[in-house]
Amino acid sequence: MGKFPYSPFYSPGYPTLVSSIKTIFYLGFEDAASLISISFFFISIIISYFIIIEIRERKEWVENIFYSLFIGICWWSVTIVFSSHADSLFYVFCLFIILFLIKWLKSNNLFYFIIASLLSAASIWIKYNGLIFLPFLAIVPIYYFGICRKALLGLIPLLSNGISFILFKNINGQVIYHLETNSRVFEFWKKDISLITLLSNLSDSGKTFIDFTLTSYAWSFFSQLFYIFIFLLTSVIFFFYLIRKFSKESIESIFLLFSIVYFYGYLFMSQLTNHTEVNRRTMFPALLFFIFYLIIVLNRNKSIVFSGLIVIYAFLNLMRSGFGFIDWYKRAPMDSFVLVNEFKERRSLVNLNELLLKNNLLPENIYTNNVRYLVPYFDYEWVNSIPVKEKFMRGRYREVSNEFYDSINASMIKKIEERDAVLIIFDFQKSTYQFSEILNANKLIIGDDLILSKF
Repeated sequence: MGKFPYSPFYSPGYPTLVSSIKTIFYLGFEDAASLISISFFFISIIISYFIIIEIRERKEWVENIFYSLFIGICWWSVTIVFSSHADSLFYVFCLFIILFLIKWLKSNNLFYFIIASLLSAASIWIKYNGLIFLPFLAIVPIYYFGICRKALLGLIPLLSNGISFILFKNINGQVIYHLETNSRVFEFWKKDISLITLLSNLSDSGKTFIDFTLTSYAWSFFSQLFYIFIFLLTSVIFFFYLIRKFSKESIESIFLLFSIVYFYGYLFMSQLTNHTEVNRRTMFPALLFFIFYLIIVLNRNKSIVFSGLIVIYAFLNLMRSGFGFIDWYKRAPMDSFVLVNEFKERRSLVNLNELLLKNNLLPENIYTNNVRYLVPYFDYEWVNSIPVKEKFMRGRYREVSNEFYDSINASMIKKIEERDAVLIIFDFQKSTYQFSEILNANKLIIGDDLILSKF
């Protein structure tokens, strides 16, 4: 994982927040993360409420609460806040940026624009996606005021975001390992790769749209071509509506414009980097702006059609949230820290600790099939994963070459043979890893777990 502020896997924003909450309230990492998620859930609803007030300019507090609660309990929103960790912090930052942006557009108060620019600069330290606010905030003054002195306001986000990005790269170095330049191959011009990436992202875009509006449960019923068609149809509708309803001084046009810029900007960068990670976690900022756009339009036009769509959308999401919570509860070990503390009570970990202390080894000398839970056990010191046939690369798990797999497997076996490493396999009878090549190692079976070493 690396030591703060350097990490090849995580931007430092969320880990810093968790560490701060842990220190202030004397909590464990898991409890701190849980407290943050619960707090963010209520904070996001409160911020949404103030955004709704700014948008609607009405005092029907019941309707305002309905809209803010509706946004907060949508299933895609709930999963971002409670399951995506760093994305939950980015989610709150997006809401704050929307709030100060709309305050600036309404009041023309420079203070609000500066705050929005500083928040966008800080968001880069949470997720790289925060860079999308740079061109947007730089162009909005030109779009809203035209080519005049006020358009120079675009220099504020250029300066703040530019400084933030330069500092980030120089302090943190490599940011996200699977996106780093020296481990990434730009294959845009290779027809086989670029076409596969394009079709995959277009299909995933259609799936994401279905996921936002209906449910991901529908994915298995349709083909890739259907989701590509959904994406293209939605794109045509959005662009047609933007052109027809485009207004220079229209706040809702700016919100719709951001949704389109974010969505297609992300697809464009994904194509250039041969990256395939289009899902609710990467696309929710575009949806947030789009939802507030719909509320603005609904408030101004009082259209029966828009009102009906909002009601239907709310009803469908309430249903999905209900079923989703049941499903989430059943699969809690996969989606949260629920069983981390229980995992720490495994008897095999006592033996593993004794083995490490007796032979002067560190957590980095361990190989395991359960990095997810073993890392928290060692207070988030890094441990190694056993060789696997699939690795997370360019946005999804992909099969590695046989040569690469054989190489890392041989390296692990050599370290075990030379007493530089130990291997622990949890629930080893269910594991698919073949450890026949190291059968000569000492085997220690504790319950359902297996420890292999040369000690």
